[in-house]
Formats: sequence, C-alpha cells, structure tokens
Amino acid sequence: MLKDRNNTIKLKIPLSGDVDELEVHPGDIITKALSRGLETGAKTYLAAALFPFGTALVVAQLAGEQALKVRLDPVAFAPGADTLDATDRAYLDKVAKLLVDRPKIHIRVCGVATEADRETLRAQAEKATEAQARAQTPAPGEDHGQAQRPRPAVEVSDQALRQLATRRAEVVDDYLLSRSGVRGSRLVDCRPRIDNKDPRAKPRTELLI
Repeated sequence: MLKDRNNTIKLKIPLSGDVDELEVHPGDIITKALSRGLETGAKTYLAAALFPFGTALVVAQLAGEQALKVRLDPVAFAPGADTLDATDRAYLDKVAKLLVDRPKIHIRVCGVATEADRETLRAQAEKATEAQARAQTPAPGEDHGQAQRPRPAVEVSDQALRQLATRRAEVVDDYLLSRSGVRGSRLVDCRPRIDNKDPRAKPRTELLI
C-alpha cells in the first residue's frame, strides 16, 4: 500500500538517544521502527483513500498469519437482510478504487451472521405462518369439526444463518468486481461465520487486506 510507482517505500523515522549506550542490537531498533512506521503509514494512507469512511481501521497480526493484516470497516447489514444500501455502495466504491490503484492488494471477504439475524428470520417466519393460518381459518358459521391446532415454534438453524452470511459475502464480491474490474482471484472469500459471542454484534461482511 505504501509503494510508489517505482516499488519504493520511503519512510522518515526519527530516532533519539545515545548510540554509544545501546542496550539492544541496532537491527532490532530498526526492525521495530520500520514495523511501527509501516503500520502508521498504512493506516494514514487507507484513512485518506477511504475518507469519509475508514474510521475503524485496525492493523494487527492475526492468529496463524505471518504478516500484518489491515481490517477495514465492515459492510453493515440490517438483521435478516443481504442487500446493499446507498451508504454501503458509496463505501465499496472507495474500496474498489483502492483495488484499482494498488494492483497487488488482495481483500479477504467474510460474511458474518448474528443472533439478531436469527431473531429477525424467526419473526418473519412466524408472521408468514400466522398469515397462512388466517387464510385457512373457516368463515364465521362454518365448522370443520376440528379444533385449531397450536402452531409449533419456528426455529432458525445455524445452516440458515451461514447461508445468509454467504449471500452477504457474495453481494459484496459482486459489487466490488463490477466497480473495479479486477480479477476475481484478488477477492478471497472466508467460510461463513456466526458471531454469537457478543450480543451487540452487528450483521456484516468483514473486509481484510
């Protein structure tokens, strides 16, 4: 993300102290300074490229990963939904331009469902069931000789939530491809995930560079 057209990264890293009294190897200092400089530089570049979005950028080393990763702002969805609104599209236009401007960037796209989705899908299913039951209710004065049976509780499976998470990743993939024209190999899908540990978790698609 920091390379110029000549594939060169230029950083100014201020150092202070007595070089004759170093308690660590100079190489360790340089490595740590470069790491911090790259992290700060990457966040600064991305914040400018994604403005006015990009307020929740995180640079971190993930479990099982050797290199630092940048977690972009996620694409938020309404509970139970898998469609993009105008704000989502405006944000993804910025991400698509980032893909065009930086040909070596790959983005991991991860759809996430939450318990809020489960509750919304359950409410939608129960509403549909009630509407169907009302349509089948005998007219006044008619007696079909059968007592109304209690309706079973509607359950929303984890599989249904993962399918919703998959559709969320697909809709983001499709939009980025249509706006950037990049090769599909530069967008890597994760396995769909259910975030049920945090009750405040929001339905989303996560973007990771």
